Amino acid sequence: MHPLRRVALRNATRAASTTAAPSPSGTAKPSPPPSSKGATTQSGKKAKLSPAPVKSSSPKVPEIAKDPFYRRPPLQLDKKEFRERKKRLLLPRRRPQISNFAPKNYSRPIPKGIVPAYDLALQLIAEDSGNIQKEAEELAKQIINAEQPLREAEKAAESLRKKQDLTAEETSLLASHEKIISETPRANEMRDKLGILQVQAKTNDPETRWKIQNAMVDMSIPVHRYLEEQKWRKNGNLDLLMERVHQMNIVPDVIPVMHPSLDLQVVYRTPAREFLQSLPNSERLPNQQRPTAPPEEDVERDTEADRHWRNKHHGLKRRKVQMQVEPGTYLDSRQTQLAPKLYTRVFHPDTRLYTLLMVDYDVPDPSNQSFTSFLHWLVPNVPLSATKPGYNHRILLPKVSHTPYLPPHPQKGTAYHRYATFLLPQAPLDGVAYPPNGRVQDKLYEPGLISGSQPTSKIITLPNQIEREGFDMRAFIKEFELNPALGGGVHMFREVWDEWVSSVIYPKVLKKPEPVFGRPKIVPPHKAIMEELKGTRYFNPNEGEE
Repeated sequence: MHPLRRVALRNATRAASTTAAPSPSGTAKPSPPPSSKGATTQSGKKAKLSPAPVKSSSPKVPEIAKDPFYRRPPLQLDKKEFRERKKRLLLPRRRPQISNFAPKNYSRPIPKGIVPAYDLALQLIAEDSGNIQKEAEELAKQIINAEQPLREAEKAAESLRKKQDLTAEETSLLASHEKIISETPRANEMRDKLGILQVQAKTNDPETRWKIQNAMVDMSIPVHRYLEEQKWRKNGNLDLLMERVHQMNIVPDVIPVMHPSLDLQVVYRTPAREFLQSLPNSERLPNQQRPTAPPEEDVERDTEADRHWRNKHHGLKRRKVQMQVEPGTYLDSRQTQLAPKLYTRVFHPDTRLYTLLMVDYDVPDPSNQSFTSFLHWLVPNVPLSATKPGYNHRILLPKVSHTPYLPPHPQKGTAYHRYATFLLPQAPLDGVAYPPNGRVQDKLYEPGLISGSQPTSKIITLPNQIEREGFDMRAFIKEFELNPALGGGVHMFREVWDEWVSSVIYPKVLKKPEPVFGRPKIVPPHKAIMEELKGTRYFNPNEGEE
């Protein structure tokens, strides 16, 4: 049966069951009283009993309902009931979001006893995890026993240093304690192995994997940090970032080498009108057209379709829009006029200090017929840690930075400019050694440092003023012991000149005249000779013309 006919018959059946069939005269006949055996009339004679009418099994279908395209009239509902009905029946049900703010308990995908192979696999994983945990506990006891004399000597030496006047015996005792501290080897290799065992014990656990996949991450747990870092390195944007960094020659033009150890994301804020102008046609309106963006003061030109699309699909009215920047893309000068928001993910539990820099290495240098650099932003001593509440959120920079942010301003007549943003790690404290990239370690090499609260990096002090033009990145890295080979973060985007640079940024932000560059005028050799022969008897203005 045709689907439409099946729907029509179903609707007709429902309509016939709720409404009675009308009589030919237009009025319904009253139903006769139920007949009983031996019924008599008023004269006393027995009446002839007629057989009861046979009822049909299927109800009578109205004539209008026989149309295959018949549909029942819509229900008369008010707006509130209609919205509730639509929300309950028509909209598809979505899975509730799961995160640390809305956690959910783990449950097995397959109940126990249904798939024996799955139960056996979980049993083997649990046994292997238990054996590794026992090995890690024994190794932790060995580390404590190996460093017990060292810790006792450190406590005794610290108590003696607090005294002001030391006797000769106390001085010799302090010297002996310092000798023990300097000669006793630390269990660094054992600590490395302990960190690896802590990760291996829970790496294959289904509950741990489920939490990582559903963003229920606790960065104080070593295995969570390890899996998050591996997720970023293998499935994140690290490959695209390094491809753009090497393709655009950020390495080695700006810095000699770069091995990122954290995920740095740049988010710029732009007005809604500029954001709409930057979108492609396929993302603008349902009819795939590119309308003219109305100016801010002319609201009547803003059509109803534009307002509906902005408010429903992107939530844009007249506020500023946050747009995450993909590495290597082109941005408009209006988008970069305000300082960006920086988001990062770090994978070390201790608090380390970083230096933020933003440099342009494509500034023309007419005096040397070459290019030079320009420092746009510099903020030293930025603390970052995986265990702090700001993990995976915006970096809280000081309100007054050392070198305030200046917006990019590509000069007129030049090609695109590369703007590179760096988060470079500062040198560790004396006696502290950071583990190499990709290795997870729960505790620091140096005992006594509190992980997560006390910074483990040196605080650098910069001069009061740093020249922005001609900023030497390599000399700065060497002077303040910033090593991008040990980690850090990098990001880059490109920008070209537009009218906003000439009309707003140079006169209102930089407050200086705008330089204009271009290709030098090429004079043909024969015209140069003619210019030299002007005024002499050898000059022939018609020479060279046909």
